[in-house]
Amino acid sequence: MASETLNLERYTRQLSLPEISVADQVRLKASKIAVIGAGGLGCAALPYLASAGIGHITIYDDDTVSLSNLHRQTLYKDAQAGQSKAELTAAYLKDLNPDIEIIAINKRITAEDTFKDFNMLIDGSDNFETKTLLNEISIRDHVPLLSASVNQW
Repeated sequence: MASETLNLERYTRQLSLPEISVADQVRLKASKIAVIGAGGLGCAALPYLASAGIGHITIYDDDTVSLSNLHRQTLYKDAQAGQSKAELTAAYLKDLNPDIEIIAINKRITAEDTFKDFNMLIDGSDNFETKTLLNEISIRDHVPLLSASVNQW
């Protein structure tokens, strides 16, 4: 097994769980997840994915940081207003876990995008059009989709 390519010290706590073996951690490192949306939902999910050792994370978001969202988009700071959420999130995650690959894509997904090489799609978008498109892409590309929504509260 490729355990020598893992920083086992980083994952000691989760490897102490009887349900997670070194082989499982190697599978996490080999996994590839796309997260669509680096807003409130993405800000909550992405640090945990990186910390757990998901080896390849691609972040899709065409938006920039807005002061009005900082109360729920906790990865960003006042001084980052107007900057790309995808790029800022990628930098944050790379600092959090330098052993993983992070790709920032500053665009909205389209029907032409393909996700066949991914193990999972995580929907952190905030509009019905993107959620519907992600569902269609998930079915077309045979990739599991985890979808979340937030409305008002």
